[in-house]
Amino acid sequence: MRIATSPSFSKWLLSVNSYPLNELRATRHGITCKYVIFEGQYADARFANNQFHCARPMEFAWHIVEKMISQGGCKPLPPDMTGIMDYMYELGLQKSPKWYSTVLSTLYEMLEETQPCERKDIFIECIYGLVREMIMDSSYDFDSNEGQILMDAWHGYCCHWYDYNNKFSFQVLVSMSQSFVDDCIEDLDNLGFLQPHNAVHCGNFM
Repeated sequence: MRIATSPSFSKWLLSVNSYPLNELRATRHGITCKYVIFEGQYADARFANNQFHCARPMEFAWHIVEKMISQGGCKPLPPDMTGIMDYMYELGLQKSPKWYSTVLSTLYEMLEETQPCERKDIFIECIYGLVREMIMDSSYDFDSNEGQILMDAWHGYCCHWYDYNNKFSFQVLVSMSQSFVDDCIEDLDNLGFLQPHNAVHCGNFM
């Protein structure tokens, strides 16, 4: 059974017909990923030319990864990702909190399944940039379910734990540089999330 995707997305799918409808494996830039696709979960956006849907949130996740790779990445600290939303607009994508959160969870899935492990830093940097910009976006509704997913993810970074829908353990964070963690904590502190009335949500810092 074939899956309808955009032309560019189709180019790098590996043997789509060899896998179940809800499971794909793809290789790009030497990275092999396996992730689940939920039926009907199409992106709430179109490309600027309006010729086809951005087939899945994971397609934009790969756009983010590709842009990071093209910039060469940055170790050990995350690069300046303040232009990530502008990049979304370049692709003709519209803001949608639910779609943002789906992209975020897709990046987590890709990070979990990515081999070889030395490329995980690319995904960590992408997730960091996306989450940080969403937090800085004053129009984002943090009281929504999607907003809670976002905040839980951000707290997970700072606390070295993350469990997405009881199935994702963010153990890779133990290998992150202390300077990265300190940067995350500083961001949260500056935003007021580490005040006494909010500290309970952050768990225990290492």
